[in-house]
Amino acid sequence: SLRFSRRAPLGALGSFSRSAAAVEAAALRRRGAKVKVVAPDREATAAMGVNLMSPSPTRRDKVLAAGFAQGRRLSA
Repeated sequence: SLRFSRRAPLGALGSFSRSAAAVEAAALRRRGAKVKVVAPDREATAAMGVNLMSPSPTRRDKVLAAGFAQGRRLSA
């Protein structure tokens, strides 16, 4: 759906991104690679907000910190 909603404001972008990631992961798996697709968790998504083009350095730092924290949790 390309419709905006409060629950999933980036729904269309998210759907496209997941589809593209699934296609790329399948291609890599066919070549024998082990693939784990990682998407932003709740904290990273909240840090990103709805305006992905916002130039706010404060927000950028929060997004980087949330993504790094997610990566650390996933690697544990």
